[in-house]
Amino acid sequence: MIKISKYINLNLIYLFIFFILGLLIRLHLIEMPGTMDLELWSTFIEALDKFNNVSFLYIPGVENIKSFADYNLPVMYPPGFVYILYFFNKINNLFFQFDYPTLFKLIIIFFDISILLFLLYYIKDKFREIIVFFWVNPLMIVCGSALGYMDYVPFLFLLISILLVRNHKFILAAIFFIASCSIKQLGLIILPIYFFYYLKKNKILFNIKLSFLIVFLIIIGLIPIFLSSINFTFIETMMGFFKNMYWGLLTDYISGNGLNFWWIYAGFIELNNNWSLDKSFIDNIFDVKFKYLKTESGLWSTPQFIGRILVIIFTIVNIMKIFTSSDKNIFLKAIIFQYFAYCMLATGVHENHSIFLGGLVSILILIDHKKYFNFCAIINLYAVSNLILFFGINGSYNIRDFTGWSLITLIPTILITIYFFFNYQKYLKDKF
Repeated sequence: MIKISKYINLNLIYLFIFFILGLLIRLHLIEMPGTMDLELWSTFIEALDKFNNVSFLYIPGVENIKSFADYNLPVMYPPGFVYILYFFNKINNLFFQFDYPTLFKLIIIFFDISILLFLLYYIKDKFREIIVFFWVNPLMIVCGSALGYMDYVPFLFLLISILLVRNHKFILAAIFFIASCSIKQLGLIILPIYFFYYLKKNKILFNIKLSFLIVFLIIIGLIPIFLSSINFTFIETMMGFFKNMYWGLLTDYISGNGLNFWWIYAGFIELNNNWSLDKSFIDNIFDVKFKYLKTESGLWSTPQFIGRILVIIFTIVNIMKIFTSSDKNIFLKAIIFQYFAYCMLATGVHENHSIFLGGLVSILILIDHKKYFNFCAIINLYAVSNLILFFGINGSYNIRDFTGWSLITLIPTILITIYFFFNYQKYLKDKF
């Protein structure tokens, strides 16, 4: 009893020290200007504050963001994101009066703390792993407090959902999964894994009843959005909402600031088009300047078509793996490689999409620290490198002005792509 008590007391001391350390770092980095995304989210809060209304209408481009007073509220994410901003803005007005960028970063810190507290409560024997990978992890700190990305807000609900599935609490897990998708749509990438795993584990009647419950909850969640329209009709608002949810399908990016296969492809195309015999091989490579590289033939160009087909193929393979594998951790592994495939093979992937991947992979640490430590560390390093290589710590584009920046980005891109296929074949052979 004495040894156990000393162990618990020591853990509490470590928890307190690292909690304070992580919190101080986060609060210090709030002063960083952040990326363009932080400016957009801050504008959303401002719009919610001034209009006191949660409706919005899709307007192509950023016109609806910069001139929000002329339109319904300009939110490019689902209703859950709007409700969260609306709620915290009300709290801010009552008690604090923080400026909008600071408020948004404080919201992210709140959810960082929520992830930590949930894991410490739910998993009581993985204290050090939780601290290292979910609190003092540079990915979480740089993502939120420094750059102002909101990806760990929906990740909290997805994390809860995954752990509930592992404990066969399927109804609650489905509700939290929908909650995650209601904040940001990236959770939909792993929806096929959820759907077919539920089919495997539950009777058809259970899944039908659950489907009706989910549809009901989704409708309840949409009602405040549709009924609060002030400048447009109900039909216009509803159409704008659905356009808004899937605006990413209407872009023609080959690779939008993401370290994946198409980043390599885009670099090769640019290098080939701008090759000069008057320069050395190294100079030609150093002169590659990645921008928001786009296709030349619209939405269904060859790269985008191939990328979507590849993601579909990997989705089918992952579904088959769910039904054929007896691994008790197959649900989590299938989710990880489903999202990993998206990050590596889909066109239009952005630098912040790897944040979800880092969080999902970190759950493996809670299962087997020794077996998955290297894999988890490498993926988290990739994800945080992805952010820093494109925006530094402060959200500036200036890092792209360094000589050889493009070559530096291509090296981890090639390595992580190879690493994906290496681990994917291990996963298919049940050796992962």
